[in-house]
Amino acid sequence: FQAEDGIRDVERSRGLGDVYKRQCQNKNIEEYNKIANKHQESIKTAFTELSSTISYYNNKEYEKAKISAGKCEKLFQATRDLSIKAKGIAEKLKNKEWLVDFKKYSIESEEIRLNQCKLLGQVSQTTQNKENEKSQKLIDEISQLNQEYNKLQTTLEDIKAQHPEAFKK
Repeated sequence: FQAEDGIRDVERSRGLGDVYKRQCQNKNIEEYNKIANKHQESIKTAFTELSSTISYYNNKEYEKAKISAGKCEKLFQATRDLSIKAKGIAEKLKNKEWLVDFKKYSIESEEIRLNQCKLLGQVSQTTQNKENEKSQKLIDEISQLNQEYNKLQTTLEDIKAQHPEAFKK
């Protein structure tokens, strides 16, 4: 309420409930950001290991490729687990349905990469054992997963484009 002389009444407090809700929201945002930072580091490490796995395989170093694929799988599991935690927090945030969707698609893409790591380990084994038919089927499966991954990445990029302020570094 503003009087004729321009002096305003003191804005009424919304009460402790609103303060508590705002504090919870801020705490959730802080927690989400911590997990997001860990996720960024984790995903970099996972992709580096994936690259190593592919490199070992291409260089016919199948034993190293199998070991690297196992590490790769664990790294993508850890990354996926961080995304699951982040999605749980995003679900508590007001007006962030798009972020929940983003994390859902992130989890799906990390599952794909995790499965590709498993398959890379298997294809390394079958190639080493000269099981060419099995190896080709596994390679085809990896390629199919890659197509699915690329579609998810397009969806994730679309979400980022719609919310650029949330993805500034």
